[in-house]
Amino acid sequence: MGTDGAQILLTQDPGTGAEAISLSFDCSKILSQVVELQAGYVGVHLMRSDPTGSWTGAVAGIKITAG
Repeated sequence: MGTDGAQILLTQDPGTGAEAISLSFDCSKILSQVVELQAGYVGVHLMRSDPTGSWTGAVAGIKITAG
């Protein structure tokens, strides 16, 4: 069972005018979310709700496709 209250933050080049996208989820489930990104660099940050708790080796995967 994974931690609850995890968050993925997607950021983009500020020059695109795009807002950061925050996805909150429970790690005991799979999250599938489609978002529209602007062309350019994308930053991905994985955070958890209790940064001082015991570390369990958090892993997240991001799939980006162009279409």
